[in-house]
Amino acid sequence: MARKRKHRPLTRRVSYLILLAAAFLCAVFAGGRVMHTLFSLCLALPLLSLLHLLLVRRRFVVSHGLAQTVIPKGTETRYKMRLVNKSRLPAALFVVLAGRPPTLSGAGTETGRVTGRLAPGRPLNLSANTGFLYRGLYEIAAPAVRVLDMLGLFALRLSPPPPVALTVCPRVHPLPQCRRLAALTVQARPRHTNRTGDDVSTVSDTRAYQYGDPMHRIHWKLSAQKGEMISRLYEDENSPALLLVLDTAPPPCGETGSPLEVADRMVECAVSVLSFCLQHNVRAHLVHRAEGRVCRFEQSDKLSFDHLFRHLAALSFDAEDSLTDVLRELAADRPFADVVVFTAALPEGLPDALARLTGQAGVRPGVVYTPPEGAQPPSWEGPLPFSLCEIKQGDGIADALARL
Repeated sequence: MARKRKHRPLTRRVSYLILLAAAFLCAVFAGGRVMHTLFSLCLALPLLSLLHLLLVRRRFVVSHGLAQTVIPKGTETRYKMRLVNKSRLPAALFVVLAGRPPTLSGAGTETGRVTGRLAPGRPLNLSANTGFLYRGLYEIAAPAVRVLDMLGLFALRLSPPPPVALTVCPRVHPLPQCRRLAALTVQARPRHTNRTGDDVSTVSDTRAYQYGDPMHRIHWKLSAQKGEMISRLYEDENSPALLLVLDTAPPPCGETGSPLEVADRMVECAVSVLSFCLQHNVRAHLVHRAEGRVCRFEQSDKLSFDHLFRHLAALSFDAEDSLTDVLRELAADRPFADVVVFTAALPEGLPDALARLTGQAGVRPGVVYTPPEGAQPPSWEGPLPFSLCEIKQGDGIADALARL
């Protein structure tokens, strides 16, 4: 069992050198078999202790993991670390150095450094709560573990296990209503049911239940047979399509706050609109710039909301192309029922780029603007070819998007 203990290897090494020097002086000046034997022991004990350390180190096993690998932003998960001494030799000392997570608990003691003796064959479990403030894909490395010899003179670092991946997902704000999407909801092809309540619309396939699937899509009979939730897949060729454009350029820095917070607010707006579309049978096409090309994702039955959700959780905002370049490239696409743009900056050429897109699609786009703290939108002359929905830090995203 590990227990909190002060360990000063430098003090022990200095003490040993003083003892070795004293034994050497006694052997030289006093002589005798006893003094020479003591001096030989002072030389042999560190070598034996080092050999013991090398043998024990090969039998130490370090593993770690997370209770949950996917968590929402603002929550924590339990990080667990396990150490096992499989050697039958007497236990050596070990030290867990502070790393990520910053603290570990062992034997009921919260500390950043755990020191103790690990008995052979008896594992030691350490744990800590860990979490991140912003969405993203993180790698959590195990804290450093050092094995010390019985005399405390030598220390060898164990090979760390591979880091574990943690996906921090953005928040989904349920939208009670949305004026812009209300027309698309009415145009969406309704689902017809018979007297028993079963859906008799054209079903193309089935798949496992995904987060966000409406209740009317669940195939209850097949779910009871397989023992898990199964959702129906419909042919949505006649349903209207919504184009969502996400600006992945680096967010501007405001007076206060972090660019990560601005990017998270923008992603949460897009995820909330995607969730609303899925619940109301509206097809949505998500477009953004990444790795020098335009990435397109169509939210449909074949591409689940979970896939888009995890994609947006790990999306990095480092695109070199501006939003206007992306809109000019999209102007040649087929028309959509409506267009919504999510951005943290309003460039000067945005009205012209949206005017080209409006002329092609025949709609008046909506722009969801998530500015950093202290930023002011540019002043344009004349009527704007789009409707602006500004969501500042601290504003309710669901209430703001309902007025989109």
